[in-house]
Amino acid sequence: MKRIGLSFLFLLIGMMFSMAQEYELVWFDEFDYSGLPNSDKWNYDIGGGGWGNSELQYYTNRSENARVEGGNLRIEARKEAYSGSAYTSARLVTRNKGDWKYGKIEVRAKLPSGKGSWPAIWMLPTDWAYGGWPASGEIDIMEHVGYDPVTIFGTVHTEAYNHSIGTQKGSSLTVSDCESEYHLYSIIWTEDKIAFYVDNTFYFSFTNQGTWEKWPFDQRFHLILNIAVGGSWGGAQGVDDNIFPTSMYVDYVRVYNEIVELSLMGEDYLLPNENTTFEVNNIVGATYQWVLPSDALILSGATSSKITVQWGQTDGEVKALINRNGEVDTVAKQVLLIEIPAESEYFWSNFADNSLADILPADHSGNQFTLSEADSILRIDYTIADAGLNSYIIIKPERPVYLTDLQNMWLELKTYNKTQSVITRYDLIDIYGKETDVTPVFKIEQPVADGTFHEYSFNFSGRWQSSGGGFADSTKIAALRMYINYGFYGKDNVSDSLWIRNLRMSDVKAGIFSNHTRLEQAKVWPNPATDYLDVQIPNVFNQLKNKTIWVYGLDGSVVLRKSTFNEQERIEIKNLVQGIYRLLISDGEKLAFSYFVKE
Repeated sequence: MKRIGLSFLFLLIGMMFSMAQEYELVWFDEFDYSGLPNSDKWNYDIGGGGWGNSELQYYTNRSENARVEGGNLRIEARKEAYSGSAYTSARLVTRNKGDWKYGKIEVRAKLPSGKGSWPAIWMLPTDWAYGGWPASGEIDIMEHVGYDPVTIFGTVHTEAYNHSIGTQKGSSLTVSDCESEYHLYSIIWTEDKIAFYVDNTFYFSFTNQGTWEKWPFDQRFHLILNIAVGGSWGGAQGVDDNIFPTSMYVDYVRVYNEIVELSLMGEDYLLPNENTTFEVNNIVGATYQWVLPSDALILSGATSSKITVQWGQTDGEVKALINRNGEVDTVAKQVLLIEIPAESEYFWSNFADNSLADILPADHSGNQFTLSEADSILRIDYTIADAGLNSYIIIKPERPVYLTDLQNMWLELKTYNKTQSVITRYDLIDIYGKETDVTPVFKIEQPVADGTFHEYSFNFSGRWQSSGGGFADSTKIAALRMYINYGFYGKDNVSDSLWIRNLRMSDVKAGIFSNHTRLEQAKVWPNPATDYLDVQIPNVFNQLKNKTIWVYGLDGSVVLRKSTFNEQERIEIKNLVQGIYRLLISDGEKLAFSYFVKE
């Protein structure tokens, strides 16, 4: 009957069950390859010792006992001495590679023949939530014993119902050619019952009776395919050694979930010309048509439930039309382009319209923020009852932004810091929720508290790691989170204020002030220096205005900052590690710089 390949996903008209449910394919193996079973889908149980049923075989992971050939999985039981057993076979399992709670499980197979063979298609719990066998349950989708060649059995085992005490629940069906022809063995498993089928013909169901002793089937299970040899049931009438080798051939395995609602999965935001995928429910018997913006190109899967697309240069809608027996449903989603800054700077907000629509304060019980905007300045008044709540505000632009080329954050901050609680931190968040929250982070712990604006900066290059694992995606940054008076060094039961302006990303590394007038090199001595460095402030600075001395590492990080009104200033550098540093002097308009060596 095979081969239809993956076209069964949308061409199998008439495969629908008689019941009203509709299903989507969630796991499958078509065995349309050759060699060992796909290791992404299958594990092996290996060993002998009877397996609790006095079985005679030793299960291996050899190709002699399990291989894919001619479009089928072939499990072969052999008469051979191996590791203390007289027979070998294979037992394939999907444990931790295919585990399901509820759904429809289908296996199309042709069974081995001969007295002593005991093939099975069955399921065991993955997590054994209620204890060892039989407490956590067993579902036997199909069992067959060679000495009864025309009978198929379907059974469940639980703490209350199992064969060891003669109370198992099950039934059987006559299938006269199960050893010579392929048949479809399946169950439909819901939270209410497990129904058993052969070739879509129902023959048995087991109903949820409300207690774990009788219904442990509210946990995930995995699938097992095997041939046992002999044993308490398979060998009840002996083993005929003339039958070996004997094989079970499996045409395919397919697992489905019942569809609750249609959904279209894929990215909400894309870069221009980015390759991506979109996917809808993979429904048995359905055909698919996709509609995209005119400048988007379908690269593959145009008539299937999953397409690969090269997006275009515009925002647009993705739409899937799903035809199920003449009835067409439409699922759609809007996709927006990620903003790629045209300039060498990107401003998080202009802080000018006073709408605050792009600024979201966290709702932390007892901690309050009052926000206002004026003259392109964001004012933040806060009352923090519990700094341990790590309260923050989030600045969220209309759409994510591409920051790979602009990895330097700059801002100007003003405060009087009357309560010594103005501690701020700035993390970037991508569209997947990953944050730049692994040390070192951009943190301002001791801002200059003279009521005038001072500039601060941080270089995110190489600092995109996320505590949740992996890295934030610099190509798709969706928000900026600003913590205020937070954490271990924050203060409880205080109120204070700060002002922020020119919050931006830039391609200019920290330590290079692009909006300042560049002056001659500043004088520093001694150079190299060990514990202290003397700095001469150039005369061109207005002596009535406060100036800030900044010291940067070569990686762009701020390692020291000091405000001064003096013409000459001594700074302590004994805590700096040995290396080369860049020193800058700024009064907000003009800039002087120098380099020095710390010994």
